[in-house]
Amino acid sequence: MFLLAGRRGLGGVLPPVEVTAWSLRTMPDEIEETLETLEGLKIVNRLADGNWNVTHCAARQRRHRELQHSLSHVLMEEEEELEKKLRGDSDSDSESDSHTERKKRESVYYFLNSLFFS
Repeated sequence: MFLLAGRRGLGGVLPPVEVTAWSLRTMPDEIEETLETLEGLKIVNRLADGNWNVTHCAARQRRHRELQHSLSHVLMEEEEELEKKLRGDSDSDSESDSHTERKKRESVYYFLNSLFFS
């Protein structure tokens, strides 16, 4: 739902239920049921005009962009460190320790990325 709302660029307003159902390859009644469940969790809310809206959509997207930027920055620093080691001009500890740490950070990056951006 977050992706559908963000793609529209209307401050979190979701497409009509029928369009959402078609986009997600499901039936409109399933979308309505899901939206009502999400409404109970305060993730979406129904507007006065009957449309559905992702609650605090802009703030949620901003946090996700900030997280993605931070994670990308960490990976870029790791790649730079690895390049230094390959050139032989690194002051770091052993290469195997760095490789292990990089793998851990990549795992965290991909996990968080899958949570927020998939």
